[in-house]
Amino acid sequence: MSMLAGIVSRSLQTPVPDDAKRRLRQLISRHTAEPLETYEDQHALLLKADFGAFGHPGFERSLCGSIAIVAGEPNLYGQGNSGTSNRARDLTILHESWDREDWKPLESVRGVFAAVYYRPATRTICLIADKLGVRPIFYWMDDSVLVFASALRVLEEMLEVRKRIDMVGATQIASFGFALGDRTAYEGVRRIKSAEVIEISPTRSKKRQYWRWDEIAPANCTESEGLEEAHRRFLTAVRLRVGADSTVLAMLSGGLDSRCVVAGLRALQIQVHTFNISPRGCQDEVFGGAFAQLIGSTHHQIDKIINHPEVRSLFNEVRESSSSLRRSPPERPRVVWSGDGGSVGFGHVYMSPAVVALLRERKLNQAIDAFLRERKCSVLTRLLHPRLSMELAGCLHDSMLAEFTQLHATDPGRDLYVFLLMNDQRHHLSLHFENIDLLREEIQAPFYDSDFLAWIAALPLDLCLLHRAYTKWLRYFDPAVFSVPWQAYPGHEGCTLPVPNGLPQQWQRGAFSGWEAFLRSELLRESANMLARGNFPDAILNKQYVRLTYWLEKFRLRDYGYVLDKALIYSKYWNRTGRSLLPLSPPAFSAKH
Repeated sequence: MSMLAGIVSRSLQTPVPDDAKRRLRQLISRHTAEPLETYEDQHALLLKADFGAFGHPGFERSLCGSIAIVAGEPNLYGQGNSGTSNRARDLTILHESWDREDWKPLESVRGVFAAVYYRPATRTICLIADKLGVRPIFYWMDDSVLVFASALRVLEEMLEVRKRIDMVGATQIASFGFALGDRTAYEGVRRIKSAEVIEISPTRSKKRQYWRWDEIAPANCTESEGLEEAHRRFLTAVRLRVGADSTVLAMLSGGLDSRCVVAGLRALQIQVHTFNISPRGCQDEVFGGAFAQLIGSTHHQIDKIINHPEVRSLFNEVRESSSSLRRSPPERPRVVWSGDGGSVGFGHVYMSPAVVALLRERKLNQAIDAFLRERKCSVLTRLLHPRLSMELAGCLHDSMLAEFTQLHATDPGRDLYVFLLMNDQRHHLSLHFENIDLLREEIQAPFYDSDFLAWIAALPLDLCLLHRAYTKWLRYFDPAVFSVPWQAYPGHEGCTLPVPNGLPQQWQRGAFSGWEAFLRSELLRESANMLARGNFPDAILNKQYVRLTYWLEKFRLRDYGYVLDKALIYSKYWNRTGRSLLPLSPPAFSAKH
């Protein structure tokens, strides 16, 4: 478990106030007595909280006095290593290159990480993202100070950070589930972008991008050669991350992504304790258990819904109650393997042939509109205050257009894949990293390996759409992978094996009625509280419309849960800013944002 935070004065005369340093120390972790690694001088405080999940330090100071800190693992490959990961070694190699102002070694990183590099002599700090920007760094600065952290909640509580709601960012979150590019729901608070290095000194700030996903050249190979190479790179990604471990913990659902991860671990003769978290009698539970038996993992079933917000704390219960885990514990008990990232990175979900065709015809505006329709993403203008509704009506289209105009893949249809990698994909673990101090688990997700994804991005797009390449790829694994049915995405390549009747799947509405009833009751409770409180965001939301949709939903006259969900998102950010509204203007939609 590792988190980063810091505050650096940009004024040549003004030091960082002691009360700001004290607040930052208190905020970086909500875990009692969290051990902190610290660099401090008059003008800067850099903090690293690390529970030691990876077993190697991620904080070092060079002989010339510079500081390098890393959260996560860079997984530096091809720099004279032995094919397994060592975070301390990787950080030393990168640190030495940064002292030389050489950013080229970053081209060889494959992992999920965030890093900070600081030169006290020049008071220059660099914030560094992995190639996807999966591990976040949020930052805010003005002429006098820079504040950054790997969790947004830290900046939300720092008094030095002036917060006003960014209605475009909040609308993106309410519609997509995430903000695009470097935006957040707060004006001036940014999230570092994919493969970005942000260099900030007292006199200037500049950005550089050390990797571009849209500039990957198409692969020159046959279909079988392409899939075989994808399998080789995937196994390399697993081997790189497993290090010296002989026993690991891994999530195992009834889908393909976690199945391939577990199969990759078993191919390396790793002993695997698998966990399935789902209700009894569903495809997730049945298929996961059957595959575990065939592949030879030690399986543990947790009878809960996978979306439960406290589900990861259940690992502790299993650790304490499982005799098999006590007999054969993992070397790194706080590291959990996951199949996250496979659906977007390899399966190409959210990419329809119709939208790809429009992009290839250079009909970008029509393609964006079609994508928004397919994803059912829209601005609910009736929900918004009348003076905002017209200004925000086209912001989703305009925001996507600003992202696409920066992409130039050889195949224009591939731009949508890159857009999803740099936006949707990199937010999948955001909630985990936001609460990692409480969850106290690190995730190993080889589907995020950038070398593997670079090869997928080089394959012909039509081969990859709708899980086509993915399904063919399964043949390169242990036969067990292809011998048990799996949950398939609706509209994508289906399972080639017979699926037993009567087993509900995760996308089936009403399949988990108890859980859905709980979520609905929570939604109504939170909505009632929002309407009853004196801090309802009248300046941005239409209260009469919210009240109407609440009663219609409560008495089941109409399905308006989606409206209440969006209203709660706007309300949350509005009240966290002290109810300060950023006036909208045309530049809010420009590409530079």
